[in-house]
Amino acid sequence: MNILFLDDSVYRYDTFMKYTEGHRVCWAKTASEALDLLEEMNFDQIWLDHDLSEEHYSGVVDENTGRRVVQYIIAATERFSNAAIILHSLNPVGAETMYIDLMASALLGRNIYLLPFAWQNASFIHTLCGDT
Repeated sequence: MNILFLDDSVYRYDTFMKYTEGHRVCWAKTASEALDLLEEMNFDQIWLDHDLSEEHYSGVVDENTGRRVVQYIIAATERFSNAAIILHSLNPVGAETMYIDLMASALLGRNIYLLPFAWQNASFIHTLCGDT
């Protein structure tokens, strides 16, 4: 399984990697890196953080937030129609804004999850990623 993991936290990346062994995980620390990877590859799952710096944003489409990546995904909806999108941001306003954007798009009814990273555990990650 190909997984894109967008997050600037080394801790969250290291934690995620413990439960995704055997899968191809591409780690992007910035929105630009994520967009480059989305151009180059197809992903089965796309995990998105919202705040990708020390700043905490709300609903704006800043150059370096997960919402910028969501806008890209929405613009190319057909290309991402089979990917599960997991919004794991700890910023409740940013995560909800990304979720609302996705649900209002043609991705409505697809595999979109709003789950802050702190609530995730090994069993959820294993369930979503499946056994290797």
